[in-house]
Amino acid sequence: MTINREKMSTPELEQVQAFHRNRIRGLLLKSSSIYSSDISSKEPRVLAPELMMTITEHSHPRIWPTLCLLNKDWASTVLPFIWKTVSNSRSAPAMKKHARLIRSLDLNFTYDTDQFGVFKEIMVNNLEVELFAGLRKLKLDGYEISLSNLHSILTRLPNLRALDIKDIILRDLSLISQPSSILHLLSDLQQLESLSFNIEAKDLPGAASQGDLRPLSNLMELRLHCGIVVSFLDLPLIPAQLPRLRVLDIWNVTFSQPTLTDILISTGHELQELVLSHLLIKAEDSARFGPYLDNLHKLDLSRPLFGQRDIDVAAVIQHCHALRELTINANSSMSVWETVARTCPELQALSAVCSSGLSGMPPKAFIVLQEGCKKLRRLKTGHYLTRLRCLQYAKVWGSFQGLEELSLRCGWRLEASQDTGMSLDMRAIFCGLSALTGLRVLEFCNVENSVLHVVSSEALRLLGTLPRLERLCLLRCRSWAFEDLRWVLETFPRLDEFEFSKRDVSIPDHGWLVANAGGIRLIATEFTSADMPGRTSSHVQEEEGQTSSGKATMTSATSGLQSFKPLKGICQSFCGLHMYPNDPKRQVIAYHYCHSLDADRYQCLMYDSNTPEAKLMGIEYIISETLFNTLDANEKKYWHSHKYEVESGMLVQVTKPLVTEMLARHVEHAPLKTLVNTYGKIWQLWPVDNEGNCSAHVPTGPPQLLMGFTEDGQVNPALLAKRDKDLGISTEEKRRERIDIKGNPVAPGADQALRGGKVWQVVDLGDMGALASKE
Repeated sequence: MTINREKMSTPELEQVQAFHRNRIRGLLLKSSSIYSSDISSKEPRVLAPELMMTITEHSHPRIWPTLCLLNKDWASTVLPFIWKTVSNSRSAPAMKKHARLIRSLDLNFTYDTDQFGVFKEIMVNNLEVELFAGLRKLKLDGYEISLSNLHSILTRLPNLRALDIKDIILRDLSLISQPSSILHLLSDLQQLESLSFNIEAKDLPGAASQGDLRPLSNLMELRLHCGIVVSFLDLPLIPAQLPRLRVLDIWNVTFSQPTLTDILISTGHELQELVLSHLLIKAEDSARFGPYLDNLHKLDLSRPLFGQRDIDVAAVIQHCHALRELTINANSSMSVWETVARTCPELQALSAVCSSGLSGMPPKAFIVLQEGCKKLRRLKTGHYLTRLRCLQYAKVWGSFQGLEELSLRCGWRLEASQDTGMSLDMRAIFCGLSALTGLRVLEFCNVENSVLHVVSSEALRLLGTLPRLERLCLLRCRSWAFEDLRWVLETFPRLDEFEFSKRDVSIPDHGWLVANAGGIRLIATEFTSADMPGRTSSHVQEEEGQTSSGKATMTSATSGLQSFKPLKGICQSFCGLHMYPNDPKRQVIAYHYCHSLDADRYQCLMYDSNTPEAKLMGIEYIISETLFNTLDANEKKYWHSHKYEVESGMLVQVTKPLVTEMLARHVEHAPLKTLVNTYGKIWQLWPVDNEGNCSAHVPTGPPQLLMGFTEDGQVNPALLAKRDKDLGISTEEKRRERIDIKGNPVAPGADQALRGGKVWQVVDLGDMGALASKE
């Protein structure tokens, strides 16, 4: 909603603002049950521009606490609006009000969000830094920043209690001339209680092992991941100078073994949580530091697949008599499980990580744990199963009568002859689970592979013996019927949350599900990764009458492990309109996301919208006028010019909602001056109906050639108006703004279909089994 204050009287403006405020407040109250449930499927950023403009401009105090409940990461989104308001008013009440907001939120800047630039400008340039005086938690993830600027920011946060630095690139490495440079960076943070570092060693130079951690004497949590600067750990400074340390998390850090031993000897009696993940620990060293871990409550010894012996793991565990939470590899030998059962009678939670391709926990381990760990309430494990092992597990799971939460991640390793009877195996597994009558949480996930996993209706109904179930998660259990979902909703009286794979079941009536769910939160997960399911999926119903398509768990869990280098080249986004040369009345709105190969060549992905659910409808190749003139006459018939599209205002750059009109006009001017003299070839792959929509469920038919417009009167006014409304722009206004952009005359050979030439298109010859061009 845009309010033009200059053209409105004061009473009119007040009425509009009051309506706007009431609408936002009603929306927040209506949606509070969704957001406060800690489900991140519908990100509040979708509503952020409208909400934040209302909040920051009109200052409704009752909305602030609502925002705090919705999502603490909103602070990063709110920041530009807060700064805009404060910089405009410069009033003490405004400063005090916004400072209270920031004190109640955490700032979480992740990767390339523009908001971090605003925050850095305020802090480094000492602009109204009291705005952040109450900030208690700061996370910086994936930024490039100078060491001096980082130091300036940290020294101006007197109440900071938790600092999380991940994947930061420090530019001015030349400033690090002394071994204690990183320690000096933190020397003014005496109040810090939690510190997390995740920086590759290559980002910082090696140094002699001298430093002083005493300024951090209040530190209670220290997490060092992925090769943190070696000088931090080469001497046992941590225990001697951090007397309050209770949590030590060391993951994949390279340093000498004696150093680790000395650290654990000095801190052991006080430590309550210890993570030694992906580290090689020797039994002879464990004999030295093990006796100092007698008060440890949480231990993580998950390790690499190779290089760590079971005897080394058992040597550490045998000293931890007070353990309540333990994480180890599922494929550990029986000697490890026997040590756990014998040593850890207070164990309440066990996570057994299963390495790919291995069988997981031996069936006998369940019996041993049940006998020795009587207080075990939460078990998370994974298995790669044979048919025989399925039956073995089914017999032993029932021994855990005290178990309250069970998460199982299962895969299959079947011999070639064992290609039938899968539903029988699943019935055996679920029969074993049905004996766990005390379960409150059950999560069952089949990992992705080529075998079809079936949870039949008979197998599912075996779970009807679990009356205390509060959360049920069944992912990648295919061949579900709608009646199964109905049965789940009607069977478990205490069920609060039900998560299922959306692609595994055809849901003919979302309305029925929502109407009969009562207080149950329905989560329809689009896809699952090899990780155990978590609460990162979508509600079936977000608002009245609307259903969610879901978020990919795979996206949130594994995207950091994959390479997307070709997509990183995308640097421009535009919206334009195109038509079919053989049917000019059929037109479509297309969003282009473009990658520059060099000064003469671009390639663009074309989508039918700019939403997360957009369909990839086609591709466009763009070349310079110089390259176009080198094409032969036959090739030129596929290409169209961009001269009219740019000059008429029809081709526009797509900006983020937070970008002002003035800034958008400025940033799009330079690329448009280049595009006005370029030529494009578009192949549309997803069919478009007569209304200009990609309404088909799947892309069918042959590819189609699309063309651009060359003069006034060709474009459908209604379609253009729809585009302008969606983006909040005016094409006519864009035309006036580009009066100084004049392209060269269109080169001969382009736009043939619109300049009296033959019309060319690809057609399907049907039974003849071939594609042909038709002129």
